[in-house]
Amino acid sequence: MFAGVQNFMRFLYLKQKLECDSSCQSCSSNTNASCRSCHAGFFLMKNEATPGVGVCDTICPDGYYPDSDTKTCTSNFFEFDS
Repeated sequence: MFAGVQNFMRFLYLKQKLECDSSCQSCSSNTNASCRSCHAGFFLMKNEATPGVGVCDTICPDGYYPDSDTKTCTSNFFEFDS
């Protein structure tokens, strides 16, 4: 019985600790720059320094376009094989 209470308390602690920014659907910490995925209408601009996480916004920065299939900001730069 006590193990169940301990697991529940651990769940509550972790839930509070990982409260995502309101624009994030999922995150790795409680900052707005740690989003792993975004809510509908937002696009993830990935952080080059920290792969897999970034910031969710309704617009993408210059040089990027909102990709509605992946819900990410995708670079306008295309590499061509020579």
